[in-house]
Amino acid sequence: QQLVGYIKPDTNEVISDGELTQRVVSSLQAVLPNYMVPSSLIVVADWPLTPNGKIDKKALPSPDAKALQGEYVAPNGETAIKLAQIWGNLLDIDADNVSATANFFNLGGHSLLTTRLVAEIRQAYDVDISVQTIFEQSTLQGLAEEIEQGQASQLPPIVAEPREEGKAVLSYSQQRLWFIDKLQGGTPEYNMPVAFNLSGEFDHSLMTQVFSTIIARHEVLRTVYEEDNGQAYQRIRSMDEVTFTVAESDLRDLTGERQKSAIEAHVVAQMQRPFDLSDDVMVRVSYIHTGAKAGVLIFNMHHIASDGWSVEVMMNEFMALYEAYSQGKPNPLPALDIQYADFASWQQTHIDEAQLAKQLAYWESQLEDVPVVHSVPLDKPRGQNQQTQGAVVTGELDATTVAQLNAVAQAYQLTPFMLLHSALALLLSRHSGSEDIVIGTPVANRLQAELAPLIGYFVNTLVLRTSTKHADMASYLAHVKAVHLGAQSHQDVPFEQVVDRLNIPRSQAHSPLFQIMLTTDSGYGAGEQLDRTQFNFGDLTCVPYQSEVVQAKFDLNIDMSMNEQGGAITWTYDVSLFEQDHIEQLSAHLCRLLASLASIDTAQAPALHALSMLSEAETQHLVHELNDTALAYPDTLCIHELFEQQVAAQPDAVAVVHEQTELSYGELNRQANQLAQYLVTHHQVGPDTLVGVCVERSVSMVVGVLAILKAGGAYVPLDPNYPTERLEYMLDDAGVDVVLSHRQVQSCLTSFEGEVLLLDGEVRPWHDCAESNLCVAERGVNVNHLAYIIYTSGSTGKPKGVAIEHGNASAMLHWAHSEFDSTVLSRVLASTSLNFDLSVFELFVPLSFGGCCVVVQDALALLERPYDVTLINTVPSAIKALLAQQAIPKSVQCINLAGEPLAEQVVNSLLAETACQQVYNLYGPSEDTTYSTYVGFSEALNSPMTIGKVLSNSQAFVLGDNLELLPKGSVGQLYLGGRGVSRGYYNKPELTAERYMDNPFYDPNNPVSSKRLYQTGDLVRYLEDGSFTFLGRIDDQVKIR
Repeated sequence: QQLVGYIKPDTNEVISDGELTQRVVSSLQAVLPNYMVPSSLIVVADWPLTPNGKIDKKALPSPDAKALQGEYVAPNGETAIKLAQIWGNLLDIDADNVSATANFFNLGGHSLLTTRLVAEIRQAYDVDISVQTIFEQSTLQGLAEEIEQGQASQLPPIVAEPREEGKAVLSYSQQRLWFIDKLQGGTPEYNMPVAFNLSGEFDHSLMTQVFSTIIARHEVLRTVYEEDNGQAYQRIRSMDEVTFTVAESDLRDLTGERQKSAIEAHVVAQMQRPFDLSDDVMVRVSYIHTGAKAGVLIFNMHHIASDGWSVEVMMNEFMALYEAYSQGKPNPLPALDIQYADFASWQQTHIDEAQLAKQLAYWESQLEDVPVVHSVPLDKPRGQNQQTQGAVVTGELDATTVAQLNAVAQAYQLTPFMLLHSALALLLSRHSGSEDIVIGTPVANRLQAELAPLIGYFVNTLVLRTSTKHADMASYLAHVKAVHLGAQSHQDVPFEQVVDRLNIPRSQAHSPLFQIMLTTDSGYGAGEQLDRTQFNFGDLTCVPYQSEVVQAKFDLNIDMSMNEQGGAITWTYDVSLFEQDHIEQLSAHLCRLLASLASIDTAQAPALHALSMLSEAETQHLVHELNDTALAYPDTLCIHELFEQQVAAQPDAVAVVHEQTELSYGELNRQANQLAQYLVTHHQVGPDTLVGVCVERSVSMVVGVLAILKAGGAYVPLDPNYPTERLEYMLDDAGVDVVLSHRQVQSCLTSFEGEVLLLDGEVRPWHDCAESNLCVAERGVNVNHLAYIIYTSGSTGKPKGVAIEHGNASAMLHWAHSEFDSTVLSRVLASTSLNFDLSVFELFVPLSFGGCCVVVQDALALLERPYDVTLINTVPSAIKALLAQQAIPKSVQCINLAGEPLAEQVVNSLLAETACQQVYNLYGPSEDTTYSTYVGFSEALNSPMTIGKVLSNSQAFVLGDNLELLPKGSVGQLYLGGRGVSRGYYNKPELTAERYMDNPFYDPNNPVSSKRLYQTGDLVRYLEDGSFTFLGRIDDQVKIR
């Protein structure tokens, strides 16, 4: 197809058509890329109008072939002249107008017409030309030269074979369908029904005569399938053995909705009635009388005897025969030289084994380690057996977009189908989070011209496996083109043999190799497609009958069609797997992606990720509405200042308890102040000074941490249970000069060359220091200074220190204060090592808002004693151990679980078997300060677990590999923003730059928007309510084998 423009002069200037078109072309070239400038401009005196006053595009004059080809050059030589005739027949143009320089694809050629061209060339010249050669030599003269230099065809012609007792072998494709039918005991899954509303006088005998002629003409329609010693074969019956008639039903006595429902029931019953392959005629025809001269005609073939091309053949023959017989004329159809059984025999005996082995080797390489199933998220779990109930969603493209897409395809030397496939693969990649996209597509597989008029199961399926991991459009589209050409050049191998060769495990739950099919309606060739909206034959008028029952043979079947009026995208989906709104979203995104693709400037080599598929409303929702989490709080106060506010408000309240020891807020504050004064005076601790904490779990642990913060420094947890090598690395990396410790664990620090202060030492020199609060202003510390550094285990084995500022922690603390009421926070179990950031919640949430910390060795301490606590903050594995021993105290009102995947059953058991009233699932990396998302449950959970929504003053984005925004439902990496995003990795600027990136959505007017985002490495997807489903680590992605 080519872009054609029309001009209606609106000037009084006398100017020739040629000069006018030249002016317009010059003007367009100044503002448009070359591919958008029309190949031909036609001047019209007046616009043809529809009755509504709009331009009637169908009535515009068509450009002649010479206009589309530019300057005409006569074909040179007999080969080229004969080839021009073949092109003319296939493309439905005058062969005399085909220039030697004409491009097959610019004149309307496409992938499927290319297959027919290969067959025509083989028949006309006895030369084998590959599909790839036609793409490489797409001009008439160039292809003619390739033909002249080509080798004689190695494939013998298909000839009529003698029938031994009417028996014949099955084709490879038939063998698979026969096996499936035998396995399932008869199934409508492979029925191929077509139904039409008929207007006019129905002639039963004429209709029966027409179909009887077709059955007599095509042996495959009167063939049954039998078995001998486990081997299936075809038995071709004579017409004497066949009983055929058009079945009739009469519903004229019904009216309105009753008749409509009865018609639908009859149609569905006929469509879903299984064929008996051992006895039935492979075509059934029925007619439902619905009015005086109205009815519904249904004909149904089994796939073992038919394919899409065959339906077209049957329809064309049906109309030709009906026209002839209704006028008393003889059968106008030429006799067939061969039958389907001849093809099956030829396929089994004449396809070159070496060539077949070579092609199988190609598929083995191309599909190595292919995913067993696609990664597009399902809305419902896949069952053990594949379902066939489907539904349909449609999308539309306007004529301008289609014209632009055709121009883009030409610019990249692609067929439109290749371009459509590239867009679909990109869509599926963005929705699934996978770069490895596998799609099936049918090919007519009629590479011999003599097969064109036959009815039969010839169609083959090609597996198109593409990678979307390409930076720019040109390299991606070149890759897609190579995939198509490779597949088409190796299409002789039956799909069934490819599956067997790859040893793909068979499943009743889904089809092998691919579950997403892409089809197009241009398979039958230019000039030979039926107008499916309405057609007439004899005195009958036919329009398609739209049944409410849809059959889904795959998870998704996407059919795309494009013509001068626009484009249509039809999604047939399995309703047992997908919801309608999900498919509508996919359809809308594909249409938007195609519109974006249509508008690219091919001269600029656009980036692949620049193609947009989201609407402005979606972008607004994902970037702003879901991240509208602002919550006002005193954001200038450091952690210890929040604690000091509680000291002033309730100095005598108990702040911390460990075993038999407890300290009030006032006493805890005095002890922390004394130690802080000493750290400032004797160790010059100030803003961003790091101080190690290697202690046993105790009240003095809390004193030490608060003292470091009050001094203006940041604490570095050093768990005494860690291996010596790990502690030494952390001390060296942090560069601390002083460590707070206890006598019992001091031996962990033997290699430390700095000073160790023993919090339980016999001499505690800070006891003489002042007990008053240190002035924050004098210390020069603010919320932008470090509060602590937590070393997390690195993927390389080397721990990395996450640097957390006071402001980061304060945001998380105030979220907790807004989410949990004071009674829940009144006694919080502090059971987590300081080296894990759950400890930040356990210590500082209660101390900042008036609660009490109950310090224990770990959560399993509850197995020994039922501590009086109201909130437990731990990991799911620990809570399951406590639950199993019924060791969760009756005082517990709330349980926070984080750090590990949480099962729904654990939540339900906690709510059912304990006094706990709420269970929270919390998610968050240390780099985003303890928690990033949360969801709470107060009732039994009967849906899959989520990690909830973002905390207040936090933001989250699901992005693709190139930081493109992904829609709800898509699988992508989670990026976190907001006030919890930490400073980075201590002493590791390169790693910080790698994992903390500039925020592409930064809004300086939004107090929640952070200049940087943290790249989590976690795969998630948004649910419709704005919650996230956690899918795992990107590092842990393993293809399903």
